[in-house]
Amino acid sequence: MTVAEVARRTEMSRAAARRFLMTLQKLGYAGCDRNQRYFLRPTILALGYSYLSSLNLQDSVQSVFHDVATRIGGACSMAILDDLDIIYVARASTYQPLRVSVRVGDRLPAHVSSLGRILLGRLSDDEIDDHISRIELRRFTEHSTANPARLKDMIIAARNAGWIAANSERIFGLLSLAVPIRNRAERIVAALSVSVQNRYTPDSLVETGLPVLQAAAIEVEHVIQTRATPLDFV
Repeated sequence: MTVAEVARRTEMSRAAARRFLMTLQKLGYAGCDRNQRYFLRPTILALGYSYLSSLNLQDSVQSVFHDVATRIGGACSMAILDDLDIIYVARASTYQPLRVSVRVGDRLPAHVSSLGRILLGRLSDDEIDDHISRIELRRFTEHSTANPARLKDMIIAARNAGWIAANSERIFGLLSLAVPIRNRAERIVAALSVSVQNRYTPDSLVETGLPVLQAAAIEVEHVIQTRATPLDFV
């Protein structure tokens, strides 16, 4: 991107955008070609991996995710909330015919996933209203929730129940189920989900998967609550 493009995308002045880009270039996180177009360098990956490493979770809980994925026959994921998006911070999966390509570090709009709705449940009602006012409620499938009031009701229902299921809202045929993960202060800091394709009905996934997922969440919470991680400050 050119300086002008960066300034427009970030809503900065061109002078401010140029200063940031020059700093990133000097630190080795960005480069600049002969046409004065800036690009990210591989060094930028260190920032993301440093955060994931600081969570201090991967080795301790990866076996838990694999166990959930194997027992249910799908994918088990953990995500955190970052403003309007969720970010996947851990994942394990088994073979699925219509496999969804999700990697650690990927982002997804929070409102379209069971993970995101669990995480949004930690917000106050006014904060949920603000969140919904800042997103584009477009339909990914015919099952997508595009009504603001309905979406708020679903988030509050997830908060009250301690779990939520989603059926074909982002990808047709994809069922997911999510539960919260709490830190030592009992604040929801992450969410754990299992997602499947063509193996369950929504009711049977809840019946089979919810006890497994809730037991896994307790194990992950124990790890989080017994060691220092950035999740203590979320």
